[in-house]
Amino acid sequence: MVFFLFIWLPRADVELIVQSEEWSKEFKVSLDSQAEKIFFNLDVLPAKIISKEEKDKLAGYIFLDELTSKEGDKFIIFKKDDLEKLLESKAKPLLPKDKAFFDFEADNWQIKVQEKDPNLLWANMEVKVKGRIIPEYNLEEMRREVIFKDMTTACDALGAILSLKDCKIFIWPKFFKYLPIFKERIKLLLKTG
Repeated sequence: MVFFLFIWLPRADVELIVQSEEWSKEFKVSLDSQAEKIFFNLDVLPAKIISKEEKDKLAGYIFLDELTSKEGDKFIIFKKDDLEKLLESKAKPLLPKDKAFFDFEADNWQIKVQEKDPNLLWANMEVKVKGRIIPEYNLEEMRREVIFKDMTTACDALGAILSLKDCKIFIWPKFFKYLPIFKERIKLLLKTG
């Protein structure tokens, strides 16, 4: 039992500070209140028309002031996740080879409405996607590389694989000087710096 605890108990959080680059691109997106799903080939997102009272009850949707009726009692809204899925499918092929998005979230983007239907049935928008890209890493391979190594050797091994700025390892329990034997007990956290 003690042997099992000695092997299974330790865990490690490995914080990897990696180099990143700024990336931005503009995309045109259409909203359609008649659509029920995303049309990736047409850049169309499904939208909903809601009343002013419903606005506060809905989470996960994007509300834009420009997408209100003249009277101000109706809104056309769309899901944040739908926008992220559509633009990720458009942006991924444009990335340099062996690069991946680090932060691909609509919170960092600028959305500008170009035109809208007076009855809020549709709208056309321009979305400026901003984010950071990092080299693409195989996290499973990285975990295997550091199994049961001491902290210095593990950081050196990871530094040989990637272009790291820094590597910090937190092991629990603190008296344990080696990373766990089981790769499932090693958590890799990528950060940009």
